[in-house]
Amino acid sequence: MNVSELARDLLDRALAKRERAKIKHTYQVLKELDGIGGEDVTDASTTIDEVLYGEEGEWKVSNADDTGANR
Repeated sequence: MNVSELARDLLDRALAKRERAKIKHTYQVLKELDGIGGEDVTDASTTIDEVLYGEEGEWKVSNADDTGANR
């Protein structure tokens, strides 16, 4: 095994370990968030769409602030 192969092998192992740690952390955070929305939210995608794009949605309001008119 030459030096470049050794370096590649060590980097592969380190990156794989780092990726596993990132995935583990992501799942831990998701578990912490589980259930915080309450039982009254049954369709999150509709709720999110309304908050962002509805009549008084954040997206429209922020664009009106930036441009002086809704897009």
